Amino acid sequence: MRSKTFNIETERLALRAYSPDDAANLSRLAGDFDVAKMTSSVPHPYPQLSAEGYIMLTEAARPLGKDLPFAIDLPGQGLIGAAGFHARGEGQWEFGYWVGKPFWGKGFATEAARALLAWWDESMKVNCQSAARFIDNPASGRVLEKVGFKPNGEVKERFSLARLAKIPSVEYVRCAESGAGGIWAAAE
Repeated sequence: MRSKTFNIETERLALRAYSPDDAANLSRLAGDFDVAKMTSSVPHPYPQLSAEGYIMLTEAARPLGKDLPFAIDLPGQGLIGAAGFHARGEGQWEFGYWVGKPFWGKGFATEAARALLAWWDESMKVNCQSAARFIDNPASGRVLEKVGFKPNGEVKERFSLARLAKIPSVEYVRCAESGAGGIWAAAE
């Protein structure tokens, strides 16, 4: 799948491609241990130079369509988080997100996830998406359930780069209803 750059606007946010100007916020916000430990791929510490490299690699790879990352931008603040999809195999995509700690509890994760998944449903027409959250992150589970994901009954170990350990993870799925014609719902 080839990808273009898309911009998605919500009431309070813009979801957009990363820019080099995001590196400082990416390093500071994602590199906070309380944020990084709840992701599988964010290191801690997260030096700004590493964030700059991540942005360059991510945006260079975007046209290949294996990852579709979006910066979550709050006007006046810049990058406050990220959300997107990662290809996990032929027709299999995993949704993930993070929001910086100063922005927790304000509904930004849910707002960004709803907008991104609505865009995905309309644009990509992929039957199912998966997601996961570490067992010690129930807040992420609430966000996932608000946007239509359901636990699939599996708990798997996933590696957390920030913790340098495998952590039990609750697995989720969100699938199109059979014959829904573009109307999506959580899997039963």
